[in-house]
Amino acid sequence: RPGPGNELGRAPLQEAQSVGEGDSHGQSDGRDDRRGDGEAYRRGKRRDRSHELGVEEAERTERDRQPQRDPPDGARRRGEPVPGEVGANARRQNNRKIIWTGSLEIKVQSVDETTTRINELCKKYNAFVSNMDLNNTSYELSNKVTIRVGSEHFTSLMEDLKGQGEYVKNVSVSSNDVTEEYIDVSSRLKTKKEVRERYIDILKNKTGKISEVLEAEEAIRKITEEIEAKEGQLRYLEDKIKYSTISLRMYETVTFRDEPNSYEKSFASKSLQALKNGWSMITTLILVLINIWPLLLISGIFIWRWKWIRKKLGPKKQ
Repeated sequence: RPGPGNELGRAPLQEAQSVGEGDSHGQSDGRDDRRGDGEAYRRGKRRDRSHELGVEEAERTERDRQPQRDPPDGARRRGEPVPGEVGANARRQNNRKIIWTGSLEIKVQSVDETTTRINELCKKYNAFVSNMDLNNTSYELSNKVTIRVGSEHFTSLMEDLKGQGEYVKNVSVSSNDVTEEYIDVSSRLKTKKEVRERYIDILKNKTGKISEVLEAEEAIRKITEEIEAKEGQLRYLEDKIKYSTISLRMYETVTFRDEPNSYEKSFASKSLQALKNGWSMITTLILVLINIWPLLLISGIFIWRWKWIRKKLGPKKQ
């Protein structure tokens, strides 16, 4: 009901409500600020994600536009080479240690002329002939040649050698991958050299008993022998890897002809040889007697003394 008391009571209530409304407005302003910061953060994250998606979409578009850049799994499933892996495989292949060996058998018109041409091919490819064996029979003339050539020219020289014959009877090529053995020998050699250096340093800086010094020197001697053996093995592998080996056999057929009869000595030659053999026996016997003259002398004295004693002790005749 309106009245002075009610108006006075309503004033404090309005002030309290105004204060409460102010506080609520302040709290709402704070929440609005925090909400605004969260919205800005989320908008930034969405922009970053949109950028990432855009980059991924651009990369997918680029891959679609260039089909040769397929993912590795897809390329492997289709049996196609993967560009990145092709380069890595090529580098691994270049680092392989492979010994190449080839053998070849060809029929030629002239063994002598073909041998001359093969010598010219060796000069062309900076190769050399390590062995040659010429054989002549009643029906065939053949020549076996062993050629050492740089591994980079192995295939080219094999093709040129095949072209030298009118008929290729046999061709074989083999490879031996010694990469693991080569690495193993190299690492062992390096380790042994390091151990020897440590022994030498210990021997230089150590002042102890003579027996300890001798033991260290003996250890150095043994490990040096092992190092020399490994170095020899490594040089052998390097030579086989650097120079491939080609075994070539060329042959030509000839008209059959009988082999010449073996030489037989005449009776006069045999008689003369018999006289020489008899004289050789006489001189040998004389030399033997001269060498055993002390035994002959002692034997003669013994026999003479034995006969003398027997004569003295024997029964006298009446």
